[in-house]
Amino acid sequence: MNKIVIINHVFTSEYVRKRWLLFAKEHKDIDLTLIAPKDWQYGGVGAMATGGKELFYCPKIDDNNYHVLPVSYSIDRTGSWLSTEMLCEIEKIKPQLVYHIGTHLQSSLFPVLKLSKILPNTKFVTFSMRGPNWDVFYNWEKHPIKSMLKFFYHFNHLRCLNSNSDAIICHYPDAIKSFKKEGYKGPIYMCTQVGVDTDVYKPNDDFRTEIREKYGLGDSFVFGSATRFTADKGLDDIIDALPKDKDWKYLMIGGGLKSDENRLLQHLKARGIKDKVVMTGHINQQEMCKYWNAMDCALHTPRTADWVETFSVALVQAMATGLPVIGSDSGSVPYQLGPDALIVKERDTIALKDKMLWVLNNQDEAKKIGFKMKWRAEHCFSTHHLNDCIYDIFMDIINGTFDPNKVDQAQYKVPVGNSSII
Repeated sequence: MNKIVIINHVFTSEYVRKRWLLFAKEHKDIDLTLIAPKDWQYGGVGAMATGGKELFYCPKIDDNNYHVLPVSYSIDRTGSWLSTEMLCEIEKIKPQLVYHIGTHLQSSLFPVLKLSKILPNTKFVTFSMRGPNWDVFYNWEKHPIKSMLKFFYHFNHLRCLNSNSDAIICHYPDAIKSFKKEGYKGPIYMCTQVGVDTDVYKPNDDFRTEIREKYGLGDSFVFGSATRFTADKGLDDIIDALPKDKDWKYLMIGGGLKSDENRLLQHLKARGIKDKVVMTGHINQQEMCKYWNAMDCALHTPRTADWVETFSVALVQAMATGLPVIGSDSGSVPYQLGPDALIVKERDTIALKDKMLWVLNNQDEAKKIGFKMKWRAEHCFSTHHLNDCIYDIFMDIINGTFDPNKVDQAQYKVPVGNSSII
């Protein structure tokens, strides 16, 4: 039996652990241990995404071949976590593979990679949610001094990563380019750690009725988005593009700083469409499936600033629900949506408005695009599909083999053609 250890601070959440519980049940030849801090409280951007600074506790679980191990930890000056107990537990387990999920420059990663000297028969795999904005050479011409300091600060980290990672897993193609540019020579795969639970996120008429009645949406055509209220998420572009006429409503789900909320409210008032927009506040993951069902079209139009979208969970949730999605060409959005999507250049509010009007005026055709989005979410980004992919990837890494056909989650084990096309 192959022992696999997976490390992630968000394993304090039962919602996140669910995928790996399923993985263990599907693969009895794996003895799986999830390691996480014994408790975790989000701050900053994380608090905006989760809706508050709730303290999450990680339970200890031993269930046949599935284990969850909470460990004591400390927080360093970068806001990352470190755990001596975690390192000791990994040494005791002596796994065939250790998979660290986070970022490739996260403090908790490097002590784990250095265990390769103590555990020479263990394979060490790094997951990073990076985009090109993580590159040590990013914006070098624009900020030469800052970029140079960044390079020297991370030089030893990158050397440790490149020397001790037996494989790297990331979200989308630009991340692969970045790792190669920074000198990584080993295998790199695209297999997101988030994905979408298609047993939860799927069309449901009862949910649609419930949320529409709750907010008085009636039979209006409903646009919707779920994101932080920061400017880089593109909500101001959506507000600029929304048409003043026609029978539509907009569910703006999410939150942020009070200043961000006030900015959006003033923008809505200035456009004279405040009464057509419902700001729901943060909605937890257990309820989000209901809200996607209340919509007719999802909007996801981030801007590329110093931050780059690398894999939006909200985007694949909307896709899995069968919604047509209008997205921008920023970051991973085109990769996630695929060739059948409604994509506009970021910040192009005229093109965005044209797409909105097309969807309003061609609702039957828009629904066909929604079917295609659902098919792509199910076959490329569902937790079931990702578990199939990651199992094969893990086995190859343990056995020291590499199959280029397994690099892309959106191609490997994906049926040819889109069966949802009507």
